[in-house]
Amino acid sequence: MPKSPNADDLTIIGQFGKTHGIHGWLFVRSFTVPPSNLFNYQPWYIEQSSKYQQIKVIQHKNQQQKFIVQLDQANTIEQVTPFINKYIFIEKTLLPNLPENEIYWSELEGFSVINRENVLLGKIDHLIEIANQTIIIVQGEKRYLIPYIKNQYVIIVDKLNKQMVVDWDKDF
Repeated sequence: MPKSPNADDLTIIGQFGKTHGIHGWLFVRSFTVPPSNLFNYQPWYIEQSSKYQQIKVIQHKNQQQKFIVQLDQANTIEQVTPFINKYIFIEKTLLPNLPENEIYWSELEGFSVINRENVLLGKIDHLIEIANQTIIIVQGEKRYLIPYIKNQYVIIVDKLNKQMVVDWDKDF
C-alpha cells in the first residue's frame, strides 16, 4: 500500500457530491479551469482519519453538464456514501508551473491581507467563485469578502512575504 502523503504536499482540486444511480457513481464538482482538467490529474486522494487515502477513478462521464465518476471497488450506493462531500486532493507536483505573475488559489491561503492604510485585515482563509467572480475570504477580527479584481481591489500579491495588499476599508 502506498505511503500516505503529507497535507503540505497536496492541494484540493474538487469535491465529491451526492450519489448518482444505484451502481456507485458520484457527482464531482471540479475546482479546475476548465472543469474537465480535473481528470488530467491522477492519483486522487481523500482525507480519511487524518490521513490521505489514494482512490482510483475507473470511469468518468459528463452527465447533463456535470461530471460523475465511478471509483474502483465501489459498485453500490452504500460503498460510495462515505465519499459524499469529501474533498479531492492531488499532489502539488502534478500541477504545471505558472508564469511569474500568476498564482494558484491554494497558494494564497494563509497570506496576510493588509489594506492601503497598512491595517491588517486578517489572513486568507479560502477563495470561492460566485457568478464568475472570484471572492477572497479573509478571516481576522471580522470576516471580509473581497472580490479578486487586480488593480481595483487586489493591489499587490507578494508571494515571497506571503502578503496581499488590497484597496479595502477595514470597516466595510
